[in-house]
Amino acid sequence: MKELSPETTLDKMDVYTSTDSIRRRALRVLWIFLVAFTLNWVCGIWVRQAEIVVLATQVTEAVPPVPAIGVLLFLLIVNQLLRRICKPLSFSRSEILLIYFFTTIASSLPGCGIVRFLFALIGTPVYYASGENEFDTILWKNLPSWLVPLDRDTIRSLYLGSTAGVPWDVWIPKLLWWTLFFVLYWVCSLGLIGLIVRQWCDKEKLVFPLVQLPLELTKSENGKILFLRNKLMWIGFSLSSLYNAMNMLNAYFPSFPALGKMFDMGASFIESPWSALKPLIIWYRPELIGFGFLVPTDVSFSIWFSYLLFKLQALIGELIGYRYAGFPFYQEQSLGAYLAMSAYLLYTARLHILEALQSIFRKEKSAQQAQREVLSPKLSLAFLVFGFIGMVVFAVAAGMATWLACLYFSIVLAVAFVYARIRAEVGIPLIWMFPFFQQKRFITYTLGTQPLLDRGGVKSMTAFALFTFMSRGYYPELIGYQIEGIRISDHLGWKRSTTIPWSILAVVVGLVIGYYFHLTPYYHHGAVRLRGGIWGTWLAMEEYRAVVSAVHIPSPPEMPKVVATIAGAICVALLAAIRLVFLQMPIHPLGYAMAGAYGHLIWGPFFIVWLIKSLILHYAGGVVYKRCIPFFLGFALGHYFTAGLVWGLWSVTGAEVFTRYGVWFG
Repeated sequence: MKELSPETTLDKMDVYTSTDSIRRRALRVLWIFLVAFTLNWVCGIWVRQAEIVVLATQVTEAVPPVPAIGVLLFLLIVNQLLRRICKPLSFSRSEILLIYFFTTIASSLPGCGIVRFLFALIGTPVYYASGENEFDTILWKNLPSWLVPLDRDTIRSLYLGSTAGVPWDVWIPKLLWWTLFFVLYWVCSLGLIGLIVRQWCDKEKLVFPLVQLPLELTKSENGKILFLRNKLMWIGFSLSSLYNAMNMLNAYFPSFPALGKMFDMGASFIESPWSALKPLIIWYRPELIGFGFLVPTDVSFSIWFSYLLFKLQALIGELIGYRYAGFPFYQEQSLGAYLAMSAYLLYTARLHILEALQSIFRKEKSAQQAQREVLSPKLSLAFLVFGFIGMVVFAVAAGMATWLACLYFSIVLAVAFVYARIRAEVGIPLIWMFPFFQQKRFITYTLGTQPLLDRGGVKSMTAFALFTFMSRGYYPELIGYQIEGIRISDHLGWKRSTTIPWSILAVVVGLVIGYYFHLTPYYHHGAVRLRGGIWGTWLAMEEYRAVVSAVHIPSPPEMPKVVATIAGAICVALLAAIRLVFLQMPIHPLGYAMAGAYGHLIWGPFFIVWLIKSLILHYAGGVVYKRCIPFFLGFALGHYFTAGLVWGLWSVTGAEVFTRYGVWFG
């Protein structure tokens, strides 16, 4: 085992130049990858049983993913044993965090909003085709055969099961093409992050709340983890564990007292106009409160305050008799806010981006500058342009009109860009923290469907429906792990570019695991015989039916939604402009944007944590606030451990009791 000397760890390996050292470095990298791959494969088995076969929980949509938390804790325990039994195979802190970073990406990809939704969009127009819905006459001939198996027996076996197993000869070529698309988007978003990261990390020094937990868990002194020796951490851990334990016992023994998962303040609002305030729910989400303690108070205040303003809009609409379906259009206003916020972020970083682009033509670059770059400006720009063009070409080859592909992916990328900012500045642990579905629906409710038919035809609209996972799923939002991985590298003194190849490799590994652990149970049991079927099937049906409907009766633009989108953009533009002049402005534009996207879930926890943090800062000061941080991180960790790891692993049994306390992290 000489080759795996502990001195040859990834965080120190740059000092080696000899051939022997290069060999040791390669072996060390291979060892890290094999461990990461093996652990993610085991996580894939867990996800297969818990999420696909019995649908008791969805641990992959947590932020960070529960499997990644499990891998981190497992490595911390095993590493103590390896140091005593076989020290050359033990891991440094940076290697543990690198495996954790790898797992955050790889374990997310088999989730409901990515691979599972992709299979729903692939299978739905074939399996559910009938004379009544006209899928076979309108959609089939417009589906790209190199991406979708059009053989009905192949798809029927996917839904009903087959003793012959998975027809890999049919699936592998198509999945390879889909993998190429996912990698192209990943490269594109890496290029965007490469251009902006120094502005956010070095100049603005954003706090990145979500990276604090893995950093604290891996910080040690004399072989002892300091975080686990903090009494306040264990108090927070115990409180959230007790909350979950009570709910678990209540699931087994309904007479046992428990807090449940939420308190509905709007239950008594029965008559008009107060019924317009429904739902008004405070959700008990320990992870939101735990990480929310690290969120700036102006942002947490803006979240709950903006959400109540949305409710006020609904109340006023009821009072004046305006009852247009969907009013006050939370998601549409949020999309306008996200688009305006993306423009604002680019504006505030304009000098940095311009400087980065100008440096492309400079030949000299300092060693410190090279260390701080994720990618060189030239490579960042190449990644951004190449990835975007690659996605457009891919979609056009699938049948989508060029103008539509360019518009669609631009909106998707703009929303993902703002989500990356949320993860860097606010750190809300929600993968669905964006105006989901609106990236696609914005185009149809603004233009109507007639222009889509006139400038692309049915083939383009069918391809547009096939790519719904980019707006209703959450693959673009994995950009949050890109920026957080870079921030972790700063704390450990890595080169920022270290994360790039590992993140791309994690995407490929995660997709392979996702493909395998979805197709094998589908063909073994039959997707329709599993409890949850294929997640997203109802959404896929809705999108494909909309294509058929548009062929017969094209829908016009929906002006109330367009106005709501414009109003959201104007509100953010005004808030951003005011904050540029008055730095103490209490309303943060990000808070308004997030309140529209997912306000019903986050407003309650953030009101609670805003109140607690404000009282601590006002009456006790910053010193006490810092001392309280381990308590709140422990509060979040306790929830991930009990509700995610313990209850999530137990749920693979598929017992009926898990439906009585379903833990969903989305």
